[in-house]
Amino acid sequence: MRRGPLAYSWDGGDGSTNYIPVDAAARAAVQVTLTDTATSVYHLTNAHSTPLRDTFRALTQILEIPEAVIHDGVEGFTDADHFLNHKIGVYRPYLRCAKESEQTNVARLIGPVDLPVDVTVLAAHLAWYVQGPGGEILARSVPCRLSSSTTSLRGGPAVPPLVA
Repeated sequence: MRRGPLAYSWDGGDGSTNYIPVDAAARAAVQVTLTDTATSVYHLTNAHSTPLRDTFRALTQILEIPEAVIHDGVEGFTDADHFLNHKIGVYRPYLRCAKESEQTNVARLIGPVDLPVDVTVLAAHLAWYVQGPGGEILARSVPCRLSSSTTSLRGGPAVPPLVA
């Protein structure tokens, strides 16, 4: 039995998604609402997409587990690896493709909402979601100690949630 990081089958591609802090989306919504225009459809998105691999990296950081190993197939997978791949299954098309969002109408009115979300920023937001009141990670009721680099998240300034 192999020990170490989980493995998953990526099947190629460089998928990305669009994360935007809720306060940035709300601010953009107010700005668009206050602008006199005949256009009725606005996509409040971030002009900067985030690679999904960064999402996986951020999760492994806050859960303090080794970064998963990416494979082209499932040969040699453990039961845990197969379980992870099964759960990812419905999202697999997103892993392969970049998600592009229409931003023309918003950019024309208020300029682009361009907020890069790297692994460090994403880890802070994800930790905000999964931390208990004492800073412990709440993963299926099993506390997991946060690293010293992220323990200040609960005691420091609030990290606003991201929407995808």
